[in-house]
Order: sequence, then structure tokens, then C-alpha cells
Amino acid sequence: LAGALGLNIVLGFLPTVLVLISEACFKQGGRAWSQHQLQQLYFIFLVVFQLLVVSIANSLVHALVDFVHNPLTLVERLSFGMCRTTHFFLNIFVLQWTTLGLEFTRYVQLIKYFLWKKICATAQEASDYSEPEDQDYYGIGARNARCASIFVIGVAFVSLCPLISLLALISFVLIRIFLGYQVVYAETRKPDIGGHFWVTSLKQCHYGLLIYVLCMTGVLIERARTRVPGAVAFCSIFYLIESIYVFEQRFYWKTICHEQVMEAQRQDEEAKAEASRKPTRSTYKQPELIED
Repeated sequence: LAGALGLNIVLGFLPTVLVLISEACFKQGGRAWSQHQLQQLYFIFLVVFQLLVVSIANSLVHALVDFVHNPLTLVERLSFGMCRTTHFFLNIFVLQWTTLGLEFTRYVQLIKYFLWKKICATAQEASDYSEPEDQDYYGIGARNARCASIFVIGVAFVSLCPLISLLALISFVLIRIFLGYQVVYAETRKPDIGGHFWVTSLKQCHYGLLIYVLCMTGVLIERARTRVPGAVAFCSIFYLIESIYVFEQRFYWKTICHEQVMEAQRQDEEAKAEASRKPTRSTYKQPELIED
């Protein structure tokens, strides 16, 4: 439990560091695009250091050296480590409940309010200075990355430890209740860029399925008498790669083709025509305006 707590605390400071690097080294079109880049980078760090490094080895350098000499050792290390770290990740999910509860209390804003209240003349002024919340950790990018990493961990361990699916379900129910209230009623409005965060989260869930396939392949190779079950499980990765390609290349969510635009316009016009009241008598036209 102490190890899981320490890992969560360290990774909690990571969004601020990534935002500083993003703003200093990259040109962004706005704060929302910086949050989108944070979502991508933060998810990679969470998966690598919260899932893979804990599962693969105590030393990332040794694991990389072994992978260079023999790439199959990555799958073997992944399956061997994940089978023996299920209790650690169960603790991760339980700690997520505590973190969500603390976020729901908005204790950071409460502390800032009491500190500003000693300086400011009115309570309203102190309240204004205590807002908004930290956009690095509580922003839409970091939150989406954490939710996607929780999903990936739950999927990766669902066959090795079925109990983790129940803990993951409880975590997402709490996220829906707590964050659903905070975002709408308590926090400042978050910038959005038209669905990029949602689509990126779906892509990250796809990449998490790759980890699951590799893990199950290694487990079956390690525990089965022959390597046939592992080879059969590994074949599913080709279908998964094809699904990722279809999702990224054939689904149009930013724009739609002209035919679909015309069809949508035609349906709108038909709906308006049906909804409008039909005239009960003919329209009056002044005789002088009618051409012979």
C-alpha cells in the first residue's frame, strides 16, 4: 500500500512538469491544445511507469538491455511480472477512491480560501482569488489520461485477477458521480476543442488492448504445455491492429462528406415542412401585381 501511495504522489506532480515542457518547447494554438498534448504525454508516462515498469522489472535499464538482446523477453517479463503484482494494482484502485474523495472536497481551494480570507477585505474577494483550481492536474487533459490509464490497468488484469474488474467498476462509478458534479456545478468551465479529448481516450483504450493481448500471450506460453495456445492468442493482435487502423483512418469525426451534408439538410427541410401549419385558404395576391 505504501508503494502504491508513493507512486501516486510522484505521478501527481508530473502534469505540471509536462505542461511546463509543452509550453516552453512547443507552439500551441491555445490552452486547450496544451491540455490535449498533456493528455497524450501523461497517458504514456502513466502506462509506462505505473503499469509496465512495475510489472516488467525493478530496473527499466536492465529490462531494455534484455529486450535488445532478446525481444521475446519483454513478453515473458510482462506476463511473469503481472501475475505477481496483482495485489499492488488492487491497492492502486483502492487509493483511487481516496483520491477521488479528496478531490470532491476541493480541499486545495478551501485552504486557499482561508489563507486569502486573512488578507482580503471580503469573503467574496477571497473566494475569487481561490479559484480556479490547478488546471495542470485537474484539467481535462490530465483527467482523461488518468481515466484511460485506469481502464487499461483494469483490462490488462481482468483475466489474471477478475476481482479487479469490480474495483474498476466502482472507480468509474465514483468518477461519474464526483466529477460529474464537480465539472458542472463546482469548478470553472474547462476549454474544449470539439471532441479531440474523447477520440484520443478511445485510441488509448485501443492501445491498452495491445498490452492485454501481449500479457495473455506470455501467460499462455509460460503455463501451457505447448506454445500453441499462446500463438493462437497472439493472432488476435492482427485483428486488433486492423481495428485500430479502421478507427483512425476510416471514421470521419472532424468533418463529413458533402453528400452527408446535403442529406442532413434535406432531412431538416422535410422536418420543417411537416412541422409547419398548412394554410387553410389561398394566399391573397394583389391583382395589379399579377402579370397578364
